[in-house]
Amino acid sequence: MVRNPLNNASQKQKLILAAITSFTICVLLSLYFHHHDCSYLALGVDSIESGNGVYGLNGFYYPPLFGYVLSTLAFLADMFGIPILTVDPIDTAAPAILDRYLFYHPAFPLMFKTLNALASLAIGYFIYALVKDHTKNEDTAYKMALAWYFCPITIYMIGIQGQFDVLAIMTAIMCVIALRKKSYFIAGALYAISVLLKMFMAPCIIALVLYTWLCERDLKVTMKYTAIAAIGALLVAAITYAPLIMDGTWQYSLTFFSDRVTRAWYMTLATLLGIIPMLCMMALCAIHMIKADSNDADKELLIWVALLFGMAAAISPGYQYGPWIAAMVIIMWSTMEDKRLYKFIFWVASIFAVIQGITLTHVFQLWAGSYYWGFPDYTQIVELTTTLHVPMQIVALITSPVYIILLALSIIITLMDLFRGKNDKIDKMAGWIRALGGKS
Repeated sequence: MVRNPLNNASQKQKLILAAITSFTICVLLSLYFHHHDCSYLALGVDSIESGNGVYGLNGFYYPPLFGYVLSTLAFLADMFGIPILTVDPIDTAAPAILDRYLFYHPAFPLMFKTLNALASLAIGYFIYALVKDHTKNEDTAYKMALAWYFCPITIYMIGIQGQFDVLAIMTAIMCVIALRKKSYFIAGALYAISVLLKMFMAPCIIALVLYTWLCERDLKVTMKYTAIAAIGALLVAAITYAPLIMDGTWQYSLTFFSDRVTRAWYMTLATLLGIIPMLCMMALCAIHMIKADSNDADKELLIWVALLFGMAAAISPGYQYGPWIAAMVIIMWSTMEDKRLYKFIFWVASIFAVIQGITLTHVFQLWAGSYYWGFPDYTQIVELTTTLHVPMQIVALITSPVYIILLALSIIITLMDLFRGKNDKIDKMAGWIRALGGKS
């Protein structure tokens, strides 16, 4: 009988193996699959390398700090002779849906996808450390880290689409850890880094400040520590924006927002309407945390941070923000007393988010890989892209609401758990909903 070598491995050894496996999967996917979002990042690199700075040329619609990340990668690419931009268009006769691939070499997305995969390794460790510190349960911490490493939408977004949300998630979790350790300056700096990479951590500021209040219960001390954190945040902001102010392009960093309010009217309306429940959630956070027991400060912090950046991601509910939702559910899964349904929501929402991503971008994600590596046949991929485009869009329209419903459900049951014991009707309703996740 062949014995499983993992039987004698320690939990930490298994976690390291899981991290390496997750990293390897992401990198292997990065070698072949490419998404049109990469073209916008390539335009940013083009602007930087041409001496125009992050926003010197049109086409870069991301927060400034990620522009500096790309600048660093461009510097390393030049140093080691790694090609980023293509000299000539790959295929000028490609269908319109493919023309956004014409700007870059596959080595370019591989670079920043590898960076994202490294950030994902760190997130798994930080989740392990945070959950272990909060629950005092190493087994729970281990399971939560595994859930992150093998979360389908996280792997998809890193290895295939290549968005950089994981960098912001990593610094957001580091911010929470630093705050729990009373490292206020570092917490403030990490908060600013996360926000300047992606805005979803921004609403959490109210939970971070009120956590300090819950721990200290002294207004002067709270103001002192908040000021220290603010100095760290403002220092990061000043360093980030100084070059943009000097070259007169700082205002273009706001295109991250303006680009999103010039979309189709119904998408813009949905986003604007989504801000209303976010503001309500922030107000509820303030009222609840002010009245909370100081002994529950750590629990309140984790729950409200998870809810607030989950709500921020839900304002524009798309599969591309799935890693934020995954991190949110993991935190709630490990924090709430009644853990039913969170496991179901985590895996099913992740799977449906991947389905949404595949159906919206489908076969043309194989286009660049097939062109450069010669398999499968490039002309067949182009033909399939055109043939499958409409059917895939229909599938996306059918399956996408499931992801949104599960996201809303995770927020609703968490709020119900927060107010457990205060209203019999709410408790009974929560019990009915949670029964979908099995017995307690």
